[in-house]
Amino acid sequence: MRLNSLRFKYAVLSAALFAVGFAAAGVLSRFVVEKATKSAIERELVGSKDLVLDAVKDILQRMYTYGELIARRPELVEAIIKGSDIELASIHVVEFAAIKRLDPAVSVLESTDHAGIVLARGHNPKQFGDDKGKLKEVMSAAEGKTLRGLAISPTSGQASFNAVVPVKSARGTIGTLTIGARATEAFAQQIKDRSATEIVTLFKGKVTSSTLGKDVVIPLPDSVKDAATLEKPLMADIAIGNLRFATQFTHIPSFAGEGIVIGTLVDKGPFESRVAEFDKSLMQYGLMALPFVLAIGF
Repeated sequence: MRLNSLRFKYAVLSAALFAVGFAAAGVLSRFVVEKATKSAIERELVGSKDLVLDAVKDILQRMYTYGELIARRPELVEAIIKGSDIELASIHVVEFAAIKRLDPAVSVLESTDHAGIVLARGHNPKQFGDDKGKLKEVMSAAEGKTLRGLAISPTSGQASFNAVVPVKSARGTIGTLTIGARATEAFAQQIKDRSATEIVTLFKGKVTSSTLGKDVVIPLPDSVKDAATLEKPLMADIAIGNLRFATQFTHIPSFAGEGIVIGTLVDKGPFESRVAEFDKSLMQYGLMALPFVLAIGF
């Protein structure tokens, strides 16, 4: 067949029209696939945020239940009334060990008198006597009201999800009891188990715990430093080594106001591989169809 023949020109024109149409359909299809993939990632992030908040509520509910049970122990009430340091220390150490065997997340147990002076600690028996009377949650419990929420230690800066309950006797409220779970790697792992995403916690813009490992450097976006002031969760993409993550950062306020930021990280690899697989299959279909187009042209 001569290159300037009508049949050859018709075949070339058919191939060209096919290529243009196929490319247009491919671009449109890829746009739809990318949009669907982006929506899927966003849905997973939103869903993971809800699961994180549910996990926090579950932890606070557990702490509240433990706190109510311990605060009603007659021996604790009697020891506070008597002011017996030895009895108080023994009760706190024993109760803390027992609760921790049941729930390893528990990491704080302490009680105060009505004025807010720490009488004993189960997690740190040698340290007591400090004044927590000005803390909102302790003041509230001393007035007979229970509070559940995030507390930031004024001395260590450690964050913990606490339940602070009043300790009452026949004559009224005589003290407070605090029990809580600190926002450590164990806490992050517990949330990961619930949300099926990697978890990172931050305080004042610095990483305090992570399910990615202590040695993994997480390149946080600058905007996350202001996440504590945002009313809505902050979304961003980050890269860690060869992995790319879609992230969402949610501020959990403390009793005093500023709290911690919990980030959920969704691995974009599986989603991006689906797009790559779509591109590959689209190209294969195009190459398979091209010979038929040329045959029809000829």
